[in-house]
Amino acid sequence: EASGSDLRARHAQARALWERGERAAARRLVEETLGSRSLKELDSDGLLAAGRLYLTIGAWEHAAQCCVHAEKKRQQEGRSSTDILVQLGDLYRLAHTTDGDVPRAFSTYRDALEQNPTLVGAKVGRALVHLYVGDTWDAEKEIDEALAVNGASVAALAVKAWFKVLDGQQSDALDLVARALAVNPAAKQALATRAAALYLLNRREEFQADVERVLALDPTWGELFQTVGDALSRHMRFAEAVEFHRRAIETDPELPLAHVSLGRDLCFLGLEQEGREALERSLELHPFRHQWRHNMLVVLRKLDREFVDAESGAFRCRIHADENPVLGPRLTEALEHDARMLAERYGWSPPGAVLIELLPRHEDFSVRSVGFAGLGALGACFGDLVTLLSPRSELRHGFLWRATALHELAHVFTLGRSRGRVPRWLTEGLSVYEERLADPTWARDQELELIDAYQNDDLIALADFNAAFRGPRVLFAYYQAGQFVQFVADRHGFARILEMLDAYAADLETPEVVSRVFARAPAEVDAEFRAWVFETCVSQYAVQPTFGEKKRGELRRRLRADEQNADLLADTAWAYYQAGKLVDADVWLERALALAPDQAAALRLAAFRAVDRKRPDLARETLEALFQAGGREFRAALLLARLRREEQDLDGAEQALLLARDCFPRAVGRGSPWLALNEVRAARGDMEGAMEALREYAALDEKALQARIDLAAWFLLHEDWAAALDYLEEAEQIDPFVREIHVKKGEALRALGRPAEAIACLRTALLVDPRLEPGYTPPPASGAGADETEDERRRQADILVSIAEMEHEAGDKPAALRDLARALELVPGLPSAVELAARLNP
Repeated sequence: EASGSDLRARHAQARALWERGERAAARRLVEETLGSRSLKELDSDGLLAAGRLYLTIGAWEHAAQCCVHAEKKRQQEGRSSTDILVQLGDLYRLAHTTDGDVPRAFSTYRDALEQNPTLVGAKVGRALVHLYVGDTWDAEKEIDEALAVNGASVAALAVKAWFKVLDGQQSDALDLVARALAVNPAAKQALATRAAALYLLNRREEFQADVERVLALDPTWGELFQTVGDALSRHMRFAEAVEFHRRAIETDPELPLAHVSLGRDLCFLGLEQEGREALERSLELHPFRHQWRHNMLVVLRKLDREFVDAESGAFRCRIHADENPVLGPRLTEALEHDARMLAERYGWSPPGAVLIELLPRHEDFSVRSVGFAGLGALGACFGDLVTLLSPRSELRHGFLWRATALHELAHVFTLGRSRGRVPRWLTEGLSVYEERLADPTWARDQELELIDAYQNDDLIALADFNAAFRGPRVLFAYYQAGQFVQFVADRHGFARILEMLDAYAADLETPEVVSRVFARAPAEVDAEFRAWVFETCVSQYAVQPTFGEKKRGELRRRLRADEQNADLLADTAWAYYQAGKLVDADVWLERALALAPDQAAALRLAAFRAVDRKRPDLARETLEALFQAGGREFRAALLLARLRREEQDLDGAEQALLLARDCFPRAVGRGSPWLALNEVRAARGDMEGAMEALREYAALDEKALQARIDLAAWFLLHEDWAAALDYLEEAEQIDPFVREIHVKKGEALRALGRPAEAIACLRTALLVDPRLEPGYTPPPASGAGADETEDERRRQADILVSIAEMEHEAGDKPAALRDLARALELVPGLPSAVELAARLNP
């Protein structure tokens, strides 16, 4: 009243009304204040205040106009516009309530921070944009920077607490919220985050007290329940999340994201029809473009049009109609087999049918799983729903569909046993463990990364495991989590894993779970795991580790206290060499060799530097002298093999490759000594030795399709039918849409005296649509298309003749005649069919 028409005071008053839930009064106040006012008369501060008034009541367009004009006037006034830029960034982020203008929000916040790098509001805004697009790792970095500037920022503390909620560190979240509420006891978002943490801890009385406290502040604030529902969704507790999102809508029917979240949760429960109806209802109520909702509706409609459903025991599978004839029976058989095995191990079974969806396009799979394209995964599990990438997707031959199906199904059981409470690191670790347990060839090949992490003192601690799944080390986090489960099973027995799942089911956090199950603190278990890694991995292999930046700094610090230590000097030289700092590397290398001319690591590096300087002769001489003295190491042996091979010394190359194999036999990919041995032996004409090397390689790389096809051909040629069959079955687990695999399987089974199974394989070959085979290209509109059709008919007819031959041998003449008739219908006069028909009807 004293300030009269002061817009800043009006903004404070309108915000107070809005925060109390008196929205109609807030809107009236803004209309009374700005409805008849000419904005042209206002200076930049007045325009900014007007923009904030409009922003308070969600009038985004008017708010944006005011802020844009305010920035122009501020420039004319020659004053800083950082406060206006932050407000504009918030507007772009919040535009249309949800979808926002992400690029403009980022760029506007950036412009503000260029003028003043300490703007906490801009950093928090950028964090919220990162959070919206799912980039929690960069979002948390922004928040940490904001808190470094102002550790009492309520907004930053609330967002930081949210990350702790996502990571399952609810006690840490409560500590952060307490700091925020000490500054502002009525901070609703902080209170909502605390309510979510309390609910996840099963502290229901305190949770209910917070709910009542927030609703006393603002009885219309549905975001309280949406926050709790979203937290439950992130922890895969979708059924509970649905109830909270319904309650959010009841509290505030205008809350658009709650409608979207409700549809999302229903979709992730496998209730696709209900989920789609909720999303379409959301679109009717809030017709702005929301990218997640739009993407999901497109995919759900595609699933209805192009996919078929198949019920099989505890599973309901949705598979593309083109893929179902071949893949459907194999998928359901695999699921049923694995479910029986997992039920026995975990003492739990799904109470209802689990929906399994197999999608052939990676973009569709990604959208069905997370709502956006670009998911770097092969499968996803939501408890009652599992999404899988088809083996004929864009990542064809880059993964094993059979292992992926087991991995995701294992999540169903670990989530079920733990009542949805198991943290991500443990459920992922158990799925990786189950892959390796099912077939040793399915083990993830990251031992070199594990060695590097050990040597760099960079193994992931239990306290940080969940957060690692949000960051750049996510793939290694999968692997280390699997190693941790293996460690527990080896040292303490698998029963301890079940105890951990049960402890999480009781709503305990990781420190309490570890204390209950292992009777020690997490740091002590970390230390025991580290010792196990050394014993089972690091000490078993002769591999030069790759040192990171942190380790490089540590080596320099240690050298300052021990300058005459040749081992430290050599390690430091390697650290700089691996970082591409060659001048520094040479300085440390020269000092190491001056102190100890025979130091093995230094000599190896000297050989690599000789190659860099185009002196392969010197490199070879250095390595040969080193190896004769017993200085064995994996990559150095590979280098020596390459140098010898370039000089056509194939015998010497093989000797070096055998040494590399002994140093580290588990290497896959281009750096595998097994693949190099295969090539060298083949070049020497030793095909048996070459195939033996390829066999060893296939035992390491579950994705090596061509190696398996080549091995099968070799064993078929040498009439080792059982071995050929093994490799063909493994090849089928990589790509079942290769007709020749099924034909060759039939050949092997027939030779083994198993005609019924052979006929089944050949009938599967007939089901393979040539359009699904790798390398298929559509025929042109005219001309060659007819030739392709003729070729396909000939392929099918040949298979039918083979089937008829086996049916004839089994004494089933009517079936043989039926299949011969089909063959002759496809290719009239086919000689093999005519000849067999003559034998059947002499």
